[in-house]
Amino acid sequence: MKKNITLIAITILFPALSFGQVFLETLEGDEITLNPIGINNGAILGSLNSSEQSLQFKSVFTLPNKNGVLPNQFVTLSVKGKPSDGIATLFSGGNFNPSTAINLAYSKIHLFSDKDKADAKFIDFFTLKAGYNVNKQTLFKSDTLFKDQINDFTFEGLDLSFNYNALLSGKNLLTVSIGYAQKNNYSKLDKVEIKDFATITDSLSGTSRTYSETINGRMGNYKEYESFPFRIAYTSCPSEFKEDENKMKFGYTLYYSSEFGNNTPAHNLGALLFLTKQSEKTGIRTPVIGLGIQANDISDNLNKGNNLTKRVTFNLTTTFNLTSL
Repeated sequence: MKKNITLIAITILFPALSFGQVFLETLEGDEITLNPIGINNGAILGSLNSSEQSLQFKSVFTLPNKNGVLPNQFVTLSVKGKPSDGIATLFSGGNFNPSTAINLAYSKIHLFSDKDKADAKFIDFFTLKAGYNVNKQTLFKSDTLFKDQINDFTFEGLDLSFNYNALLSGKNLLTVSIGYAQKNNYSKLDKVEIKDFATITDSLSGTSRTYSETINGRMGNYKEYESFPFRIAYTSCPSEFKEDENKMKFGYTLYYSSEFGNNTPAHNLGALLFLTKQSEKTGIRTPVIGLGIQANDISDNLNKGNNLTKRVTFNLTTTFNLTSL
């Protein structure tokens, strides 16, 4: 509970500083859409995800457009970090296991839509993304020999995805994402705090002193597998009018996600309610902060008999602009 309160408090402080393009995420930290529309120069952005407990920094670079004034191709480089065992481990005094993800993406506006129509009712864009994850992890096995019970190891995984988006009538955004990922179930295992105690005795006074070392990790049936993530989403984008530039407006996203492969598929349903602000420079209205709710494993494939209310999770996300390039 303390870790959630800490992240939520940090997140609420950032909307006043927020400006720039926002990339809404699922509760697992996956970007629903990387929307390049409205970006006309480079930027360095940061984002917080309270459910995934991650902090991300992202650089967006526009590529020259020989056939027009506004750019229609973008390259994005991002680095995301988080504690593998949750943010509470930062305050428990135990070991710190970091997880790092590096992502490189290429986005282009107009795949099938007409780029020559300024008032087009249909605009599409796509993103190709490649990522590399390095996670330091600690696994506790209570049913093995004492000297082998604590296993420190590093997981390295590749992540590839294709994200296609269709914007209809300037307000209805349809998104489909497919990909390939090397994953593990470490984050789904039970958290455990291991304490090793030792006792020393002072020969002069006869006094004994006990001290301990704390180790944070996970316990359970650890697995690594290949998966093919799939997600489809609908976003209702608030209208953009000049007279509404100083007004905050709400939008929402509904999505279904799953992953298939060598693991048992989990089917998730989610919704995001976000508050938007309109840019005075570009006229584009973008999210400032988002509140998410997700029903995990709605068909109960992973936890037989587990109550659905125990599989519902909440999330806060926000993006803040650090500087413009």
